[in-house]
Amino acid sequence: MKTRVKAKALSLVMAAIMVFTMTPSVAFAAEQAETPDPAENPAVSEEADKAGTTSTDDESLAGGEDAVDRGNMAPQPAAAPAKAKAAPNAKIKVTINNKGVIAKTNKGKPMARQTVTVVDLDRDGKLTVDEAFIATHKAYNNEDGYASNEDGWITKLWGDDSGNFWTFVNDKGIQGAGDEVKKGDHMYASIFADPMFNDWYTTFNKSSVSILASREFTLNLRGFYGTSENPEWAPAAGIQIGTWSNGEFKPLKDVKTDENGNVKLKFTKAGTYYVTAKGIVRGVNPWSEKEVDCPTMAPMCVVTAKAAPNAKIKVTINNKGVIAKTKKGNAMARRTVTVKDLNKDGRLTVHEAFIAAHKGYNRYSTTASKSGYASNKDGFIQKLWGNNSGNFLTYINGKGIWSTHDTIIKKGNHLYASINKDKGGNDWYTTFNKSYVKVKRKRTFTLNLKGFYGMSVNPKAAPVVKVQVGTWSKGKFKRIRGAKTDAKGNVKLKFKYRGTYYVTAKGYVTDKNWEGKTVKCPIMAPACKVKVTK
Repeated sequence: MKTRVKAKALSLVMAAIMVFTMTPSVAFAAEQAETPDPAENPAVSEEADKAGTTSTDDESLAGGEDAVDRGNMAPQPAAAPAKAKAAPNAKIKVTINNKGVIAKTNKGKPMARQTVTVVDLDRDGKLTVDEAFIATHKAYNNEDGYASNEDGWITKLWGDDSGNFWTFVNDKGIQGAGDEVKKGDHMYASIFADPMFNDWYTTFNKSSVSILASREFTLNLRGFYGTSENPEWAPAAGIQIGTWSNGEFKPLKDVKTDENGNVKLKFTKAGTYYVTAKGIVRGVNPWSEKEVDCPTMAPMCVVTAKAAPNAKIKVTINNKGVIAKTKKGNAMARRTVTVKDLNKDGRLTVHEAFIAAHKGYNRYSTTASKSGYASNKDGFIQKLWGNNSGNFLTYINGKGIWSTHDTIIKKGNHLYASINKDKGGNDWYTTFNKSYVKVKRKRTFTLNLKGFYGMSVNPKAAPVVKVQVGTWSKGKFKRIRGAKTDAKGNVKLKFKYRGTYYVTAKGYVTDKNWEGKTVKCPIMAPACKVKVTK
């Protein structure tokens, strides 16, 4: 405690002054030793009495004018003690536990690992726990919310004057408020819940976690008997996990630590969550060596659940065997779409991709009648590109999906959606082996067309044979004379004029449907963008 240091320093200074002020008297006494002793020579004694200058004269002993003149031994002023250089300010982290719950700051925030700037108030060259508490209360509580006595005991903490407190620096108990702190330290102070000081110090293995919403992560909780001189760390098992809200503990349903102190968590919405814990550890009081119930001192881990970052994908829409047209009249084939995490659940879904695609290239509104796209709560598409037949199929990178709400889409994916031509949904999914070709005019190039039955659970791609190949123009299919796929699905093409062409195909494939019946399957339109140069 600072007051003890001051008292000791004052004693040293007083001792130094006494030594300096006594020195002249001692020297003078040594000089008088050569003068005849009056007890041995009565004549001298009698003469001295008459003169009023015996050795017991106060003026002589005090070093009067005669003493100054003869011995030049007048006392000199004591040298002023050197002043200690003030310690530089230091930033530390501070946490306050209030009977098992993280305390609330004067601004309604959790008092957990808040930054505090500690100042050397008495300029003695060191920063103490006492000064850290003064700074903490000034910044986050109020100045009269803290007090300590001359013995280094905290008598008031966060406005509580019970005296039932304990303080830790970097997970170690301190001796008193005079203990030192340094830059980067974590000071944890506890207002105990148990009147007999049986609280259990706990901490998570992580003080913060930053993760995408809806992603699972694990925390570990451990601790020790708080006032133990030789603490033994142990898992805090079976402790209720919750979140901190406005100074209160909010338990998470059915979420407790396992026998190893581990707990798995996830938050499905982006935001900041103050994860904490509260419960009882059955421990041994090291002083009485008896088993006792130990209330936990509140730990905290600040969890930042983030929305998924935007992602660019490619989108193609098939409209009954022909590539759909955008609102600007272009082919809706591999158009770039930026998908956003609209509900901030840390995931990008096909549902969100369709919303973005319709906003960019068709129309979208939360009112279904005004929108080109809509889906139900189960993730089934009810409306696509203005068509409300419900006869739709969707694929990501050539693989069919069912629910638009639960299917995740990633950066670089190709989303292909089909408004089916066949009323029974027996359309065939098809794709060229190339999505882009750059070629000189009048130069021949080859494309290969493969596909599979659109509703197949385990599709196996096969050549699409004898179907007409053509180009897309203003939402319509225009055949290229003599251009049909061969037995292997290949087709040779060349263009006479420079320009950009969307090569596509149209026709039927005979196959068995999901019921095992042989059916005539319209093909979903493939697309290859061809740039013809000189």
